[in-house]
This record gives sequence, structure tokens and C-alpha cells, in this order.
Amino acid sequence: MGTNRGAKSILAVGAWGDTQGDFQAYGADAFADIPVGKNAVTAEGDYLYYDGGKQFTSVVAGVVTPLLPRQEVFFTHAGFYFDAIKLQPFLRYEWLDFREDRFQTRNAMGYGGGVNWYISAQDQKVTAFYERIDPKVKAANARIRLTNHAGIQMQFYYF
Repeated sequence: MGTNRGAKSILAVGAWGDTQGDFQAYGADAFADIPVGKNAVTAEGDYLYYDGGKQFTSVVAGVVTPLLPRQEVFFTHAGFYFDAIKLQPFLRYEWLDFREDRFQTRNAMGYGGGVNWYISAQDQKVTAFYERIDPKVKAANARIRLTNHAGIQMQFYYF
């Protein structure tokens, strides 16, 4: 998750599409970064649709399987930047929805949050986050259905 740290207002809306043979993909997104004094509210939402059709398939033991099955993806995150302490707590949510019955077990949602620490504007940033991945169905070889994921990311830019 990024931000302009209250420096300017941004509202961006986009859409895209791609077709090749019977392959289809399209999506849309919106992003807002709104100053609140020296602080900022930042939010983004993205929607994606993919359908590989018959163009991207694999045949194993006579069974034709799409490599890019028809699916929808939604992702959103939002945060608030506190200029006085250079921190931006954020929340995120996403879901993956396969449209064909044979791939329904791959459906999942994820949610979590974290915090960005902007050490030196956009040049140095540390992010700590947690997310929980909730598949619709437990994988056959898994002991548990839900997955927890935590991480720390460091970003450094020098020109």
C-alpha cells in the first residue's frame, strides 16, 4: 500500500481489456489518496476477470484442463497515514472466485492488515503485515484449512 503522505489529492479510475482468440481478460480499478491536514486517507479497489478459453490448456491422460480457468478476483485495501509519526496502518481484503464447478475448491478469500513506516519519504519504507487466507475447501493434503501469513518488507531506493 502506498500513499503521497498528504502531499496532494489523487483520484484515479482505470479499466483495461485483452482478447486473443477465445482468451478474455478485463478489469477495472479505482485509487484515492486524500490529504487530511498533514495526514492522508488512501484506498484502492481492483476487479479482474480471466478466461483462458481453449487457448491455454494442458492434456494429461486424455483429460483437457484449462491452464487459466475462468475466474474473478477482487482486491481492496485502505489505510490512514499519520504524518507526525510517519506510520500508515492499513487493512486489506481479497477474494478469488473460480466460475467452473470443477475448480470451486480453489475459491478463497484473504484479509489482514499491517503498518507502513515511512523512514525517509518514499525512499525508505518498512512494512509489517499479517494476512489470513481462508480457502473455501481444505486442501486434500493439508492438516488445517486456514493459513496465516506474516511478513516484514523493507524498501530502499537510492539514485
